[in-house]
Amino acid sequence: MALKPILIAHESVDLRSLIHLCVESQLENPIIEVKNGKEAIKALDKYSGEFELICSGYQMEPGSGDELYAEVKKRKLLVPFLLISAYRPEELEALSTMRLDNPSNSFILKKNINGKSLMDAVQTMLGHGDDSNKNDQNYSKIRISKFIENPREDVDLYVRLSEGKLVKRFKKGDLLDIDGLKKFQDKGVEYFFLTTEDYLSYIKHESQKIFESFEVVDSSPEAMANLQVKALEESQEILNNIGVDPHLTNIVKASVGNIVGSVSKKKNVQKMISSLVFKKDYLYSHSILTSFLGCSMMQQLNWATEEGQQKMVYAALLHDIYIKDEGAARVKILSGSLYTSLSPSLKKDVKEHMKKSGDLLTKISNFPEDARTMILDHHETPEGDGFPRKLTASNTPVLSCLFILAHDVADFLITRFESGEGTSDFAQLYQKRFDVGNYQKPLQALLSVIGR
Repeated sequence: MALKPILIAHESVDLRSLIHLCVESQLENPIIEVKNGKEAIKALDKYSGEFELICSGYQMEPGSGDELYAEVKKRKLLVPFLLISAYRPEELEALSTMRLDNPSNSFILKKNINGKSLMDAVQTMLGHGDDSNKNDQNYSKIRISKFIENPREDVDLYVRLSEGKLVKRFKKGDLLDIDGLKKFQDKGVEYFFLTTEDYLSYIKHESQKIFESFEVVDSSPEAMANLQVKALEESQEILNNIGVDPHLTNIVKASVGNIVGSVSKKKNVQKMISSLVFKKDYLYSHSILTSFLGCSMMQQLNWATEEGQQKMVYAALLHDIYIKDEGAARVKILSGSLYTSLSPSLKKDVKEHMKKSGDLLTKISNFPEDARTMILDHHETPEGDGFPRKLTASNTPVLSCLFILAHDVADFLITRFESGEGTSDFAQLYQKRFDVGNYQKPLQALLSVIGR
């Protein structure tokens, strides 16, 4: 039996994306997004009201949240209805009986919205009904390859059979057989599932190992590069599973401190850069390489205060954290073949990731505002054909210009290594394109760091 879809109706692209991300991380149901109540009512017609859950905003045009709810009541649909609004249902006349109408209905105040509050609400709501997918509600997934690298015997491991049905394959206290774990990979299984409680215990342990590793003074550049990649990978996995969580923010802060400390002490920075160029984890190594290049460029310009370098590293580590596909991560402009060849969903990720990543940064205490600007601007170009604002060399903030250059050259170095091409034309190529406007000073710093 096919899973019923989940309907998300909200005027905010960012909130729709957050809801989509949180629901998708733990549920297999198809997800339908619409931007207002009118479109949502059309979806009710199209799917005959057969939805697992409806998540709705209140102030939408055309067709508000109360109009959508009135239509749900009129059709006598027993679909759990999650209201996301600045107001409580009892403060809204048309929605005042919402929770009496259906015990599965709920709400989240807009000011309290985050990944955890969303998943808690969804799990509670779906737990009231006859949900064929409820076996997945309180679980988080972890890639088998990652678990094999860091196995734990104090967690239960589940495998999904089909349509949300999970079965326990290893129980707490079992002596883990790594070859046995690998057999699941050989069969094409990508993830194990852990209860949310076990998952939080697992990431707490993994986070602590990362913190302790960062404190090792004599780590080789290669070992430190591997650790930074692991930390960023862990951060993205936590974000995808449970949203913004203290474990995530603590890992990011530790990574920032480690990179800033290494660059400030000029500790094997060139060897670290070389190690990152040769790594195969583009999604992560590109972000970390950008941070080292950016901080090194700041030193050349005498801008390398601790606060300034923190801005650079925050921007570098988080700018692509919502991108899960390597092809999407390599996109620079929307008119290039790298973008046009992507699927519609990946194109959407590319267009929205700057805003989502910038908003994520605001959830970290004492976040540097300039870092958010760098994230929002990192797809701009000197020529003005970038996105989202089509800034040019004359009106892009100089700190954003520095970040754009570091971001671009990180991709250049990795790509040239992968293809076997040399970098002898590096200076000529970058001078031709970036020796203009607000990019000029950062370019001279870049040439000093990489060498002419």
